Amino acid sequence: SKNSKDAENSNSLKLWDQVNTIENHIFKISIPKNSLYEDTEIEYSRISDKTKTYEWVHTVGDPSVPLHSGASLSLNISQIDSSLISKACILSLNKENKWDYAGGNVENGEWISTKIYNFGTFLIDVDTIAHEIRMQKLEKSIKFIVKDNLSGIDEYKGYIDNKWVLIVYDPKNDLLQYGLPKNMIELIQ
Repeated sequence: SKNSKDAENSNSLKLWDQVNTIENHIFKISIPKNSLYEDTEIEYSRISDKTKTYEWVHTVGDPSVPLHSGASLSLNISQIDSSLISKACILSLNKENKWDYAGGNVENGEWISTKIYNFGTFLIDVDTIAHEIRMQKLEKSIKFIVKDNLSGIDEYKGYIDNKWVLIVYDPKNDLLQYGLPKNMIELIQ
């Protein structure tokens, strides 16, 4: 069976052994059967925040409640200009009260969806600032500082003269590094 409720602001008991949904015209969450560890009271609310890129900030459930197999979260993106839809993403509010990238795949040009593993506060944004890549001084290794203000670095590959090389990523320092072999070091000195 399915436990569903159309919601602007709501509070309802969701059963651990059923599929549970909360939805309205701009928000949907689908919690699979057995994703909740126990029957759980889940509150949904949304507020209008004109300081954000897109108006609505959605809060669902208690962020300390984990979701065993996750849940599908979808937000309506009809208010986003069509030229920006490919850059749309969902952000979630972290424990430090800062917005983290939570992903998002656009479906039918109307909804953006992502999988979440905790309840919390979510909103839509667009990631329009390009990655920053700067090469550091060339010595015994090739080093690049790589930064992204929102979505992060999803993947990186290193090639020298069309041959793959092992590059190490240090996310704490936003650094990609390739240790040069001795014969290359001799060439640059």
